[in-house]
Amino acid sequence: MKKIVLAFFLTFSLLISAKDINVGDSISFKISGVPKEEIIKEFEKGNFSIEKIKKDKNGNFLVTVKGFNLGKNNIILGNKNLEIDIKSILTSEDKELYKDLLDKSNKKLYSDNFPYIFIGSIVIGLLSLIMFIKTFKRGEKKEIIDYDKRFNTQMEILSERWAFDISYALREYIDSRYNSHFLNGNYEKKGVLTDEDIIFIQWLDSCKFSGDVQEEIEASRKKAFDIYKRVKEGEIDV
Repeated sequence: MKKIVLAFFLTFSLLISAKDINVGDSISFKISGVPKEEIIKEFEKGNFSIEKIKKDKNGNFLVTVKGFNLGKNNIILGNKNLEIDIKSILTSEDKELYKDLLDKSNKKLYSDNFPYIFIGSIVIGLLSLIMFIKTFKRGEKKEIIDYDKRFNTQMEILSERWAFDISYALREYIDSRYNSHFLNGNYEKKGVLTDEDIIFIQWLDSCKFSGDVQEEIEASRKKAFDIYKRVKEGEIDV
C-alpha cells in the first residue's frame, strides 16, 4: 500500500513526485482543514474508490483510496491541487498480445496435417448433424442462460479466492456479450472496454492479498460492477 502524508502547508506535487503509484495500488493520505463530505465528493468525482476514511486523535482525516485511471489525476481540496500520477503495471512487451511463434508457423497459409484435419472435420460434422437431428426430433429445447443473473449471483457468493471469482464472472459475462475469448486468456479491447478495464482484470488474475481484505473486496466489486453495467448498456460487438 502506498502511503502519502499530506499537510496543507506543503505542496502536494512535491510529496508524491518521488512515489511510483501503479494502477490498483491503495494510497493513504493524512488530510487536515477540509470537511469529510468535501474529501469524499472530490475523490469520487475523480473516479477513485474510497476504501477507508476516519479521524485520528489529532482531528486529521486518514483517507485510503484506490485508482484505476491511468495518467495524471487532479483532486481539488480546499485551495490546493492534488496531482496523482497513476502508472500502468504493464510493460511494452506485455502489451504485445499477438506475437509470432519461433518457427513462424502461425503465419503459414497451409497445414501439414491438412488431409487428417479435413477428414476429421467431416466426421465431427456428420456426428454433430446426427445429434442435432435426434435432439430436434425429441423436441428438446436448448437451455437459455441468463448471463446477467449468473453474473450477479456469482458476485454474491465470493469465496476466499474472491479475486479469481470476480475475474471469472467478469470474463464470462464479457464473452457472452461480445463473443470474445476472455475466459481463454485472450484479453482484447472490444465494445466499451478500455485499457484500464483490461488492466484491472489482469490485476485480479495476479492479485496478492494485502492489508484489509474486506476493503479490497468491496473496492474490486465496485469496479467490476461498473464494467458490467457499461458492457450491459453498451453496443454489442459480434
